[in-house]
Amino acid sequence: MSEPKQPATMPNTGSDSKNDVRNVLNMAPRIEAAKRGGASTPKAPAKPAFGNPKLKDAIAEMRKDNNPQTRNVVINEMMNSVFLAPAQVDFGANPPKPDADGKVKLEQDTKIGFKLIGTPDGKQFFMAFTDWDELHKWNKDPAQQTLMLRFDDYAALLEKNTEAAGFVINPYNENLRFDPPTVASFKKQKDD
Repeated sequence: MSEPKQPATMPNTGSDSKNDVRNVLNMAPRIEAAKRGGASTPKAPAKPAFGNPKLKDAIAEMRKDNNPQTRNVVINEMMNSVFLAPAQVDFGANPPKPDADGKVKLEQDTKIGFKLIGTPDGKQFFMAFTDWDELHKWNKDPAQQTLMLRFDDYAALLEKNTEAAGFVINPYNENLRFDPPTVASFKKQKDD
């Protein structure tokens, strides 16, 4: 996989794209953003402990013994996990200050672009990292902006961005990919 050349943004669907992104991702209160460093944005506190050990263990078990039961455990863990998603966040003229936990409330005029990773055959995937170590395999820059997304957020991104081939969990390790039809099927089952 190669590094993305530019961040992915939600396509304009004819309405105010800033509000579309806000509504699609249901950002407040679940999505938290913090810029780590940079002159124009306040510095965030040290990164909080973060990880998805149950998901990583489930993926490892599935790789050893790929069967319907181990796949279902991975799917269930994935659907209940929170991921780090590389993004480019433009806070506008008045960047917010992170709270004691490093969380930032996003204002109405916040612009967000998600970074994609490409495959040699030209497919583009949203990235979902289970922890900081996995994110740093892609980018070690401490100023890399990240959002915390859940499965439902990726499903919404894929529904609105038909150019993406899916999302990938830990592209430099587990490299577990989910295409849009699979994500839509999981989402439908979850919502029913």
